Amino acid sequence: MYAPTPTPTPTPAYTPAYPSAPPGPPPHGDRRRHWALIAGGVALALVAGAGAWFAFAGSDDDKSESAGPASSSGAPGTGQPPAPSTPAAPVDLNLAWSAPAGGSDSADPRGGWVGGKNIVVANENGVTVYDAATGAEGAPIAGLPASLKICETSAKPVGGVGLIGYEGASGDCDTVSAVDLAQGSVLWTHQVPEFEGAWEMTLAADGETAVVGAASSVFAYNLHGGTQMWTWTTPEAGTGIYRDNWDIRDVLASPTGVAVTLQRSETTSIKYVGGVAVLDPVNGVQRKLTALDNGPDSWPNLISASPVVVFDEWNATGVLGERDGKIIVYDDALTAVAELPVGGEDGIVFETSDLHDTNQYEASVLIRDGVLYTALGSAEDSRSVGAYDLATGKRTWSAPAGQPGYPTPVSVDGDGVVFTVSKSYSDQATLLRFPLAGGAPSVVHRLVAEDLSLDREGAVWVADGRVALFGGQTSKPPVQVFGAS
Repeated sequence: MYAPTPTPTPTPAYTPAYPSAPPGPPPHGDRRRHWALIAGGVALALVAGAGAWFAFAGSDDDKSESAGPASSSGAPGTGQPPAPSTPAAPVDLNLAWSAPAGGSDSADPRGGWVGGKNIVVANENGVTVYDAATGAEGAPIAGLPASLKICETSAKPVGGVGLIGYEGASGDCDTVSAVDLAQGSVLWTHQVPEFEGAWEMTLAADGETAVVGAASSVFAYNLHGGTQMWTWTTPEAGTGIYRDNWDIRDVLASPTGVAVTLQRSETTSIKYVGGVAVLDPVNGVQRKLTALDNGPDSWPNLISASPVVVFDEWNATGVLGERDGKIIVYDDALTAVAELPVGGEDGIVFETSDLHDTNQYEASVLIRDGVLYTALGSAEDSRSVGAYDLATGKRTWSAPAGQPGYPTPVSVDGDGVVFTVSKSYSDQATLLRFPLAGGAPSVVHRLVAEDLSLDREGAVWVADGRVALFGGQTSKPPVQVFGAS
């Protein structure tokens, strides 16, 4: 985490991004795989300015992530970015409070959000509400079962709503609830058809649309009202007795389209085939579906829905051999327009979230206005950061992080792009702001704690001079809140 200072200095609003890991088992298995990535992850909530907590989206496919009224830093809920402002002086923030660690594998963290004056934390066994200022535990979420097994949550809230997927009576992950985070109550609950539940679920939202991916279908609901809008089922592929539906991997929504990455088993060649589809956000009509042909055993991971950006991985030297991968940028017709390098001493490097099994790569990089911001390099002590033009795939600038650790992009506004830098088994993390055109960074915050708990997954919130960090390890606090003392 970061370290505190005696006198709180309000910081400008940072637009959040949300991050993810290498190939694993077939479509419905544990997807925490590693490829040129570092295990672990950061879900950060920065708190600055007066009034309610709020956040801005970190990529073009999600522009209204706010909860609560606007402050002087921006206009939450309007979809507008924060007004340009002069970066505040560095502020060291001390640990104000932390939630107790789960202490067992049966209490795996599943993520968390900030809504109004609440911090809402999910683990495998349920949801807990805390007062953001004091850490006092609040009343249970009204409308959620007293006992439940959570399989997935949405990585980031939209419109003050978080999505929770959990096991229903069937024992499958087949039930979804939308939670009003500020009010601490369930807005609606739906059970997807039992045969769709399987072992995992993908949850995301944009504007007034919530999307749920399970097995071979995507379901869309009105985010606040809960009315089902449409269902899309993947088409069959293959031939003869090997003909079967594609399976859903990741799903992300945007005002212009719902993007889906897919995978199916090609039994005749004993390999996995990857694919990507784009759906109409209003009616779910399939606009385009294309199979990927980058290499055998494809594991496509969705980074963005607008533009459609996919990180595809495949086996480069056989089933058990080395893996290769690249980032591909598509136009609306799913024609590849640019490719970006991944891995190596100077290529793009990802962070892996411990909190989410699906949509893991959504926050590995930060996309804004056609530019991708990312960490570079493989050596922990000499990492850099950089920016790529998505129209051309060319890197426009790079700059040293200036300190050892793993940089993770978390936000961008008129003043620059903000990265967190944290080192494994360290008691400190730093927020650095780089100029939009590159150059040396300035320190925004430093956080220090003896038992720092980070999930490098990259969601940043700003309000009231506090920073909240969500961790993904059962042995550490699921959330730590820092503030100036």
